[in-house]
Amino acid sequence: MFRVGKQAVFFAGEDSTVSNLAPVRIPVTVRDGDVKHKYTFKSVEHGYQWAKLHWLRLHQDAELLLDMTSPMSAMKYARRIIDYEHHNRAVHGDGAAFKERLDLFREYYAEQILRDLILRKANQDQSFRAILSTNSHKQFVEVTSSSYWGNGLAAHKAKNYSEAVILQRGKGENRTGRLVGSVAEQLRWEEEAILVPLNYAPFFAGYPAWMDH
Repeated sequence: MFRVGKQAVFFAGEDSTVSNLAPVRIPVTVRDGDVKHKYTFKSVEHGYQWAKLHWLRLHQDAELLLDMTSPMSAMKYARRIIDYEHHNRAVHGDGAAFKERLDLFREYYAEQILRDLILRKANQDQSFRAILSTNSHKQFVEVTSSSYWGNGLAAHKAKNYSEAVILQRGKGENRTGRLVGSVAEQLRWEEEAILVPLNYAPFFAGYPAWMDH
């Protein structure tokens, strides 16, 4: 779903350039001690789920995730691994610690990482950047059933609604849309998005810290 209205830009799914599920090559260089490793994520979603698995110290699974063909498959793979680990560790008495680390990621670091990836995407994908630049004065709304990342409405239903109805009925927090909007606002004042490297080393137990080219 992708629709540009008078007040908002609505998006959802892999067929929307604005969505985190849209295929786009995002190169990053990460540091493991004195060694630098170059990665190219296939989408924002790939990069986000990769970072989350590393945060949970599931390093091997994080690397395997990069082989997932589609952004949706990467998302589902990460969720399946996390659900399995949580259940498995709960059985062995370590479930609370695992959940605490996951909650810490969601509360403090998830949006930092996601915004960093969206900003990198804007520097790589000119069509995405053009949408942000020409609509920076509007709201960006992810139309998904998620009450946190999206506006709480299923895209297959909302596509038949008017702009006013979507804005009125969408009660979700729309955190993804807000992050996209904040990047769009930044691009209004900057000819090129400035990447501020995020140092994740303390949280990834030394692997990895993000670097810019």
